[in-house]
Amino acid sequence: MIENSAAIEFCRVQFKKEEPERYFISLFAPKTVQASLWSIFAFNSELSKIKNSVTEPMIGRIRLQWWRESLEKLEENNSKGHYILEALQTLLVQKVIQLSDLMSLLDAREIEFEETPNRSIKDILKYTESTDGLLTELSAKITSCRSDDINWAKKIGTSWGLIEIAANNNSKFKTTNSNKTGISNSTRLDNDLILKTEEILTHALNSLEGFRPNFRNQKNRVFNLMVPIIKIDIARLRRTNAKNYVRSDHGIFAKQLRICRAAWLGF
Repeated sequence: MIENSAAIEFCRVQFKKEEPERYFISLFAPKTVQASLWSIFAFNSELSKIKNSVTEPMIGRIRLQWWRESLEKLEENNSKGHYILEALQTLLVQKVIQLSDLMSLLDAREIEFEETPNRSIKDILKYTESTDGLLTELSAKITSCRSDDINWAKKIGTSWGLIEIAANNNSKFKTTNSNKTGISNSTRLDNDLILKTEEILTHALNSLEGFRPNFRNQKNRVFNLMVPIIKIDIARLRRTNAKNYVRSDHGIFAKQLRICRAAWLGF
């Protein structure tokens, strides 16, 4: 259990701000591991924010390198007075996670700064497995889940990441659709985005095939409770056609109600 209360609170607030849905889910995990979960999720949130906060790929790589060097120094008991690093250092000392786990999360972000505008589905799957998939796998390890449950956690995390990419594709569609001039290739671009989004959603749903969540198992809730939200988003992203690809707004409160129902009633 992490003892630095200031570091814990900082991670909790950051995680809640950046990922309110997953933060709410973390509250249903055993209280003894919540601080550890908040620490790795806050770290991941910091990494994920980099791509949207820089204008040049080189700057993004420099920031990743800063995190890489900072993580390496944790083995020397040097957290630089940074709350997230302090929390991660405690996890390493307590052997909750390994430094290689954190490095893997960081290394997976390198692809975000490569100039490859049209990635294949294979590339997208590899990316989501290495980011959200690995992150959810680590959260399952922290809660001491069984090995087969940990494998499912990675699949569910991958599906979660795919939904995020599908939603981003949809945002691109709405942008290009609203900026049509009538003489561009926008129609083809729209259709390409729709087709790729549908393919992504299909992979997201296939990742859940055969999974039977046990919402009453508190250890597994950290990933089991992601499933109802994934299914909500898939259904709403698909509730459309080629001329009107709009993601319905399903607010956080409605999703929290769905999570509570699953956790308390078991369905």
